[in-house]
Amino acid sequence: MFADNQKISHRQLFRQLVMSFLGIYLLCIPGWQSLEGRRGVLCVGIGLLFLFFYIIYLVRLNHSYTNLDKTFGKIGGRIIVLVYLSYLVFTGIFLLRIIAAVVARFLVTGANAVMVMGLAVVFCYLGSGQGLERRGRMAEAVFPLVVGALFLMFFLALSKVNLGYLQQSASVSWPQLGWGSYGIFCAFAPLILIPFTLGTVQKPSSAHGVIIGAVGLLGGILSLTFILLQGTFGLPGLLYKSFPMIDLMSGVNIPGDFLERVDVFWIIFLMFSVLFALGSVFFYQNELLSRVHWEKGRLFAAFLVLAGGLVCAHMGVSARYYGQILERYYIPVFLLISLIAGLRLGKNEKKAKWGKALIGILGLILLFFLNGCCGVEPENRAFPLIVSIDYTDGEYKVIYGIPDLSNTTGQGKKEESGSQEPRVTVYTGASIREIEEEFDKSQKNYLDLGHVKAFMLGAGLMENKEAFTKCLAYLENNPTIAGSIKVFQSSQVEEAMSLNGNEIDSLGEYLIGILENKPNPDRKAQVTIQKFYNAWHNQEEFPKVPRVNVRGTQVYLE
Repeated sequence: MFADNQKISHRQLFRQLVMSFLGIYLLCIPGWQSLEGRRGVLCVGIGLLFLFFYIIYLVRLNHSYTNLDKTFGKIGGRIIVLVYLSYLVFTGIFLLRIIAAVVARFLVTGANAVMVMGLAVVFCYLGSGQGLERRGRMAEAVFPLVVGALFLMFFLALSKVNLGYLQQSASVSWPQLGWGSYGIFCAFAPLILIPFTLGTVQKPSSAHGVIIGAVGLLGGILSLTFILLQGTFGLPGLLYKSFPMIDLMSGVNIPGDFLERVDVFWIIFLMFSVLFALGSVFFYQNELLSRVHWEKGRLFAAFLVLAGGLVCAHMGVSARYYGQILERYYIPVFLLISLIAGLRLGKNEKKAKWGKALIGILGLILLFFLNGCCGVEPENRAFPLIVSIDYTDGEYKVIYGIPDLSNTTGQGKKEESGSQEPRVTVYTGASIREIEEEFDKSQKNYLDLGHVKAFMLGAGLMENKEAFTKCLAYLENNPTIAGSIKVFQSSQVEEAMSLNGNEIDSLGEYLIGILENKPNPDRKAQVTIQKFYNAWHNQEEFPKVPRVNVRGTQVYLE
């Protein structure tokens, strides 16, 4: 079961493979336009069928990769090492681009790409980047947490599925099916490195069953993801998603709502898997260099990954080029190399390599929490819990319902009469982006929309379809706005918002309390902003939402 005598067990190999692939696959593959919904499931099945046979073939090449000089000749062995190293550097750059993009957009708003990439490289190189046995123990420990959290998220996401969306079907042609299946096959390109590690696996000749099992589990998770995404957003809605898996997570809440922005925890688990994959890049770089006695080049190879990531970030090179180059160039070359290796089978032994520190990989995860949000302290932030949006006379009107935390918590002194600033300030502009910029110019605190609980939409906005869809487009593209935010409408927006922080401490929490704090709450009346996104993308009628009426200082829902 566990590592013994500098070898890892089949179970540890299984968990390493799942940990290395799971995060990056769930973040990136569902965004491929040729793999939506049921068509994606079909492509996964066909692609993995061919991959299973290739895995069996790769396991038989174990001895051919033990001594590259003997198999390919001294010059040939070094050329092959350079090809594999270039692929690893290329893959490391891609992973760094994804890490920086996700951290800056969803975890630490506006995080510096240089710092994020630098920390990721240092921690992964010193942590999971060295020592197969230690990597095995690390995967052994975190595998239940990551996979368990993921399946919990899937279970909770089932309640968001619209069965009508599952009836939607995309056109399927043989060329589309062929390229989609080939794309899935190429996505598992890191498996071509498996022969380099089998020397440190117990019973390597029978390892193909374990590898096929890990790939099968990943394929099943991907297929389930495709189905959930189609059922949640609809096929047209998926076209608007850069990271659809994260958008799915943002709409999932743990029952009871005792955790705010629970999607951050799901993202952290996925990011841990991506960091583990980056560590795998450095591990295999070390393995390849040791085969041709170039061990002194390890730091330089890691530096190439960091330098490439920084250059690509500076030049704005899209991460999508990774898949295109992989499909057109690397995969054909790897297939040719494995064919040559199969013709020149040899038997050699492989030395196990030990790594350095393991705990470093956890440091970056902690930094995500300790850094807060882009260096702006909580006391210097404005946290609206409800936002109202209306549209009249060709302009948007937005009110940010920011509670008075000192009065709400009882920790501040009450201000003297006449010194208190107005509770309601109406911001107007041609677009919501313009309004947010106006807010930043007029307020000392940074506007943080990550804690919004409710939107109140005015009658003017709801009646103007063009203005409403532009509003939805902007909200959907704002990563701080969760899809689970509740939506209300009112023809008395300013009157209702004037009660926030005065007669009612937090109007957003108050309205949600009216909906939920009942013995048998009406779940159909609880409409989220994600339902509006789905209706818009799938050209459906917008859902009906609870109407807010104000009578004196009392708020009613109808």
